[in-house]
Amino acid sequence: MRMFGIDLGERRTGVATCDEREVLASAFAVLQVKGLNDTIKQLVPMIEREKPGKIVVGLPLCTDGTRGEKATRAEAFCDMLRDKVDVEVVLWDERYSTVEAYSLLHEVGRNEKDARKNIDAVAASLILQSYLDASKK
Repeated sequence: MRMFGIDLGERRTGVATCDEREVLASAFAVLQVKGLNDTIKQLVPMIEREKPGKIVVGLPLCTDGTRGEKATRAEAFCDMLRDKVDVEVVLWDERYSTVEAYSLLHEVGRNEKDARKNIDAVAASLILQSYLDASKK
């Protein structure tokens, strides 16, 4: 089934998708957002149009595995999204996804300005890919 991966941000939210066979995640979109309500408002039409079977939202745990303010925000976002769409929404540990995304973009020669434009969608694809890989084990 096709899935969405979400890297929730305060100003930008990255969206990724995967192929029907659930093998490969790829960057899909970056939304410029102003809070959780705006994020939901922009995502719902995209979800209705693309019809993912599952949505994987990055859970930004602290490095020691505890939940902080950002994790609480992600959990609230998931609750809001579940109220708006009839799609399974799951949280997935996203620690270091943005750092990894910057590293990958740097490896392929993207400069800092280009990286900032794409980093959130690439981070979303890493979150979704991690979920896909763990689901295959």
